[in-house]
Amino acid sequence: MICDDVNNQQVNRDTFDLFYYIIQKRMFLGRFTVADSTALQSEARRKLRELITTIWLPGLPSHLQYPTGNLPGT
Repeated sequence: MICDDVNNQQVNRDTFDLFYYIIQKRMFLGRFTVADSTALQSEARRKLRELITTIWLPGLPSHLQYPTGNLPGT
């Protein structure tokens, strides 16, 4: 949606802005929303937790944590 080159890291910020915008609009309209993210650091997941509390909807932020080196397919 933002760029045709999947390797272009210069659009990373714009891509996540769109990601959060879509999530926020769906939540505001009361739509069931699932945000699938590969954010590995807690700080990177903070924005998703903030959206849940800002809209005042019930939310269940969760993440799966695999020990390093034990990821499926590695």
